[in-house]
Amino acid sequence: MRPPLLWIALGFGAGLAAGLEAFPGPWSVILPLVAGAILVARPAPVAAALGFAAPAGFGWGVAALRVQSSQCAGRWSTTIAARPASRAVFVQLLDPVPEDGGVVDAVAVGGDCGGDLVLRWPSGKVARGGTTWLVAGPWLGAAEDGLLRVRTARLIDGTPRGRGALRDRIASRARVLFGSRAALVNALVIGGQTNLDRDVRERYARAGLAHILSISGLHVGFFAAWLGLLLRLIGVAPQPRRAIGIAAVVAYCWLLGFPAPATRAAVMLAVDGVARWRQRVVAPRGTVALAALVLLVLDPWSIHAVGAWLSLLAIAAVIWADRAVQEPRVLRLVAPAIAATLVTAPITAFTFGTVAPIGVLANLIAIPLGAIAVPGVILALVLASFAAPLASLIAAGSGLTLALLDLVAGGAATVPGGHIVSMPGLPAALVWCGVLACAWWLWDAPRRRWVIAARVACALAVLAWGSLVTLGPRDRDGVLTVHFLDVGQGDAEALRTPAGHW
Repeated sequence: MRPPLLWIALGFGAGLAAGLEAFPGPWSVILPLVAGAILVARPAPVAAALGFAAPAGFGWGVAALRVQSSQCAGRWSTTIAARPASRAVFVQLLDPVPEDGGVVDAVAVGGDCGGDLVLRWPSGKVARGGTTWLVAGPWLGAAEDGLLRVRTARLIDGTPRGRGALRDRIASRARVLFGSRAALVNALVIGGQTNLDRDVRERYARAGLAHILSISGLHVGFFAAWLGLLLRLIGVAPQPRRAIGIAAVVAYCWLLGFPAPATRAAVMLAVDGVARWRQRVVAPRGTVALAALVLLVLDPWSIHAVGAWLSLLAIAAVIWADRAVQEPRVLRLVAPAIAATLVTAPITAFTFGTVAPIGVLANLIAIPLGAIAVPGVILALVLASFAAPLASLIAAGSGLTLALLDLVAGGAATVPGGHIVSMPGLPAALVWCGVLACAWWLWDAPRRRWVIAARVACALAVLAWGSLVTLGPRDRDGVLTVHFLDVGQGDAEALRTPAGHW
């Protein structure tokens, strides 16, 4: 039985998506929904809740649009001109900026508009996190994904303040304790991507370990699990332990800036803690639906965030696989990773054009290493303020674990066929939707050997013929293609024109 909260979350999400898109003529749809919900409230309360959830989501989306239009990014995006006008604003940096500059998050302070901003910081001007600057430059892009290309920057307040100051202090300690691995530490602990080398990001993506570098629910789970174990070892009672754990997780999410995956994990941990305190059994689908609903309320624009979709679908797939697969042990070990990879593959193919099946095996090694590395790094950073020798010792051990994690990513990235690259878009997503449907067809087969064998043979035949079709020449597809051939004694190039001539 599907929990009513699942339908409520779906209805709210559908209404929110329509509200954010400024759907034309909404009242012709909303008013009948509300009227129908009132009529069926007594005989069908779930249908009534769904009828109320969609208009509520629509209203929340309209409110989010109005809030965005009053912020700096929203105001600047409404001006359309052949040449972007220069904008000036006071900002407080949320992360330190290195010598070579880069993309950095900031928040507008003072002035007649506010909100979060993304800055393209110039090279040659080092800046600390939490400091206040007057920046000026052209605004490029829309309100959701635009950035301010900083041409000039003037320091106004050099004293780090707020969340940016804490993140700057963590980055400084990471440089002292971990040296060349400081950028990797920042990515693992606070989600800092400014100093992370592009090759490192590419290596982890090809290995199917991109979720290790970008803050996800996995990091929050590591933090909560080790904190709970520590509180238990020092003798804290169960109820205070859960309250302290929830408060610490919320504080950690605040430090991260409440990204969608971390917020989702925090909500699920809080629901689990309350359920244990009340001695209630909560349906996993209801927990995931509540996490999605809370996430959409706190951040309406997360419905457009790829990370939010990947996080919710991955955790739902992991929970389903853990409950559905019991035997044999080997299959139970890899089933969650397989399910998460297949369910999220259409989204990653549509958005990034890359799917890494090798991640199923790489995660079996990388996740245990991450479960040791992330808490060790956090502990070393905390101890650095009052027990520097002990912090250095723990940092050395954590550095070894980070090296092993990087070694796993490098090895998995070089496996032939370990990652599949295609042109991002709907065709790539449809291919992986077919793979997902085929996997479900095989899993849902009757537990008879000959039936399973027949379905596997059919799937392999479709895969083989499909591969031949995609590799075959296609004339007049309207693009110029260049093929580089290794002929032994040198290189050769074969060109095919958009008209299909070689």
